Amino acid sequence: MSSDFNFSEARTVLYGSSQGGFAALALGTYLTAAKVLAECPQSDVRLFNLKTDTSRAAKFCYGVDSISAVPKTFDNRLSLMALYKSIGFAPRNRILVKQTDTHAVDFHVKPLKDAFSNRTDVHVFDGALGEGGHSALPKEIIVDEINALLA
Repeated sequence: MSSDFNFSEARTVLYGSSQGGFAALALGTYLTAAKVLAECPQSDVRLFNLKTDTSRAAKFCYGVDSISAVPKTFDNRLSLMALYKSIGFAPRNRILVKQTDTHAVDFHVKPLKDAFSNRTDVHVFDGALGEGGHSALPKEIIVDEINALLA
């Protein structure tokens, strides 16, 4: 697939934060030689805190009133755990998360690390960088991480 576009999959970094982290981790199952960097990723759309947003998405994407009403046949689209289990692997990935983002740590990152420890490298930031909950890390850290993945 990458040869169709004349780029090196091994020199590709898939990066995303929050729901974009979900996308990067999901796309890593298609570009298996790419490196995946996810910052405070969501791992299951059904666990997203803003239920009005997930209900709106459920209505427009699946024609149902709530995310819990989405048929089980679509679990692979809503849950990284379900996707990885169905295909038998998780992409090699590095996850960055702040210790104060307790929802992400407990409900999204920890289950992925526990289930796929051989494929998932987690860096939890504490101290001053760990402040702010579900908010972005400084751009310099992300750039350094991407450069390290490409080195």
